[in-house]
Amino acid sequence: MQLPLEVHFHNMDHSDALEERAREAAQKLEQACPPLQSCRVYIEAAHRTEGAGDLYEVRIDMRVPGHELAVHHTQNEADKKVEDAHQALTRTFKVAEKRLRAYLDKQKDLKKGRGAKPGRAEADAIRDE
Repeated sequence: MQLPLEVHFHNMDHSDALEERAREAAQKLEQACPPLQSCRVYIEAAHRTEGAGDLYEVRIDMRVPGHELAVHHTQNEADKKVEDAHQALTRTFKVAEKRLRAYLDKQKDLKKGRGAKPGRAEADAIRDE
């Protein structure tokens, strides 16, 4: 993997398993979007709720030529299903992949002179946030 990757943990202990999952997911992003230049992942335990465990926030900042893209996922206390940090990380990387595919689609449209109209992948990425 050539992609520079940083994984940061806030309000929680470092987890080798979470870091490895982030590395695997970032490698998949790199394969899906070769222009990806860097990726920073922030995993934070937001706060503990009684009976529900920790709520997690995951943010992924990505750099591509000329742009920075960010994806942020915050668990909602009202959600009926409780995610652990691994599930929150996986969900955020899925949205990040959609965002990168939307970026690639947009770049292809601009090269073909079609203008910068939002494509289906971009609309999906925005909806999934």
